[in-house]
Amino acid sequence: MSAPLSILIVTDSFPPICGGSGWSTWELTRGLIARGHHVEVVKTDVAKVAGIFDGTYEGTRVTNYAIKAPDIPVVRNLIKNEQLWGGLAAYLTKRLREHEVDIVHAQHVRTTVPA
Repeated sequence: MSAPLSILIVTDSFPPICGGSGWSTWELTRGLIARGHHVEVVKTDVAKVAGIFDGTYEGTRVTNYAIKAPDIPVVRNLIKNEQLWGGLAAYLTKRLREHEVDIVHAQHVRTTVPA
């Protein structure tokens, strides 16, 4: 077996409140951990309060990167997609400068561009 890797998964869906794509992200995370890798998750969210909130899920560090967006369909989509990218890219760049990782994995479309 090769040396353990440090992996950062960037996603827009992750447990405990999520659909099937979030649960498949969790299974990927669990599988990597079971193989001896260190995995952390950054989850994006559109919420009533913007901010960066650290937590854990089943012992795995999960950082919630939340932006605020109004409940107006076109405006909300613009903010949660295109405006999210710049802020998330800046956050990830800062985080990677402070804590080196071997792999950054963008799990879903919304997180692909910044990751």
